[in-house]
Amino acid sequence: MRMIAKSRLRQFWSGSPACRDAKRQMTEWYNFCEAAEWNTPHEFKADIRTASILKNNRVVFNLCGNKYRIVVLMDYIRRGMLTLRVSHYLVNSDRDWTPDKEGWCDIGTGNRSSVMMNRMVQVIEASERR
Repeated sequence: MRMIAKSRLRQFWSGSPACRDAKRQMTEWYNFCEAAEWNTPHEFKADIRTASILKNNRVVFNLCGNKYRIVVLMDYIRRGMLTLRVSHYLVNSDRDWTPDKEGWCDIGTGNRSSVMMNRMVQVIEASERR
């Protein structure tokens, strides 16, 4: 998979001394995802059973024993992953996500998701031309 926005991971673990323990696992997670070749959510879920698949091609990964959460936008066709958010598991972010009876669901606008997906497509296509 093409991983986009590793800088968000770096900013997270270097932004606070309390988050430095995330560096090793986030680096390992990044390398694992970069080497993976998932074509469908089913293939992805077979590899990583602990991740949560959300609406609008988003996936939540829990790292460091559920201490940290990474939310990504997946593009299975172009094999791209855009890191949307990195946070502590306990951070409440009602603006973007809310729990429902079946797990996490996206309550953001569809337009915002479309803009992010289009941007990811542009980045992937630009890297293919190089």
